[in-house]
Amino acid sequence: MKFENDPSPLSEWIPEIGDALLKSKSFYVALISTEKKLIYSNDAFNSLVKDDPCNSFLNPSFDDIMAMDASSGLVFNGYLTFGDYQSENYSIVAQVFRKKNKLLVIGGVDTEQLLTQNSAMHQLNREVIDLQRDLKHGGWIWVDSESGKGSSFRFALPLQDLTVK
Repeated sequence: MKFENDPSPLSEWIPEIGDALLKSKSFYVALISTEKKLIYSNDAFNSLVKDDPCNSFLNPSFDDIMAMDASSGLVFNGYLTFGDYQSENYSIVAQVFRKKNKLLVIGGVDTEQLLTQNSAMHQLNREVIDLQRDLKHGGWIWVDSESGKGSSFRFALPLQDLTVK
């Protein structure tokens, strides 16, 4: 794409775009020293890591990233997984850059993965609706589902009125 007189039609909007990205809940950014000290992180990144950001890097680990070749500035480009091996783990599509003694981590949500999960949720909802419609006994079924936490299925069946003779 070629632009006349201006290398980018967005260049005058860089401060606004940067501000919006840093406030976004789906754009993750952190600046970490090679000595494993967190210099800066936005709220989205903070939500991925617990008390010790550098030990929250699971795959690849922070040490693995530090061992990668940094001759081009770009150290890593792919999925970064964060967590603590015990509770929920989260993956983002990320790039890690190294300049001098600092690492810049920039990442975002994998929208393709979100669309796939959303599609699966809609399919599950359709199946539950079909099941509800097919229930002939007057009972009901309900599903509550939360991404990353699982699903709860609830149902109720009417009691048959018993009379003793």
